[in-house]
Amino acid sequence: MAVPRLQPGWENDYEGRPPIFSRVGVGRVIRHQELPDGRFYIVLEGLRRAEITQETDPSRSFRLAEAQLISPLSAKPNKHQTTIGRMKVLVAQLLAQGIGQDAGLEQLLEWDLPADELLDRLAHASIRDPEERQSYLETAALSQRTEIVTSALAAALISPEALDA
Repeated sequence: MAVPRLQPGWENDYEGRPPIFSRVGVGRVIRHQELPDGRFYIVLEGLRRAEITQETDPSRSFRLAEAQLISPLSAKPNKHQTTIGRMKVLVAQLLAQGIGQDAGLEQLLEWDLPADELLDRLAHASIRDPEERQSYLETAALSQRTEIVTSALAAALISPEALDA
């Protein structure tokens, strides 16, 4: 399942089919709950990135699309160990100050994840602004994604409420 972000100006056509960003995260439903009004609360676990190639069947009340999965970055095993180490130090600093427990940062220190997956999980926990999240999602280079996440984590050290909000 993918839930694309609506492009700016969506308010004018919310009940229709406002334009969406074509770059999306794809995930699987790990938890759901039907709400009293018939809607659902859904929690997705992010798995990959994808590019929407075309929307299909506009007669449905919900949007369907065809998408192309974006291959994960293939990094040499030791190439990003320094990056992973720096990220973990920042996370440890946040946790030592009592910041980030609600964002699930503690368990990330225990997992042995590839650099790109660690960055994606840290981005999810630390980037709150929708435009910054979309920018991260659209950034392909691991080095640029590292800079974005490092800035978000450093900002949380300065302003902790940004992370636990």
